[in-house]
Amino acid sequence: MNSIIERQTEAPIIVIGAGAAGLMAACTLSKNGSHVILLEARNRIGGRICTLPNHEFSHPAEAGAEFIHGDLPITSAMLESAGIRSNAMQGKIFKLDKGRLRKTTSSATSSNSSCKRLRNLRPI
Repeated sequence: MNSIIERQTEAPIIVIGAGAAGLMAACTLSKNGSHVILLEARNRIGGRICTLPNHEFSHPAEAGAEFIHGDLPITSAMLESAGIRSNAMQGKIFKLDKGRLRKTTSSATSSNSSCKRLRNLRPI
């Protein structure tokens, strides 16, 4: 019986997708001693995170996810451990409110409203 249990615990864990969530899962599992196989369909890692190099534009351009919204210590720690830097956003933030653009201080205003609505949903 012990040999069956030992074989099961030695089996690799397969993580599908090398986007932010898949990379985090694979990293956490491997740090805890698991043998992890990470599968990705694309020829690169990062999922929706895709920075196009300078030679295509005057500055690096983002083709996918490009903002870290809010204070996210886990995300910041991951970037730091991977040697990836982030840049604070500068400029003005606007939101569309009843068909008009209005200046706001937070890019999270609409997502906060959506989260409140989701929390109020009841199961069917």
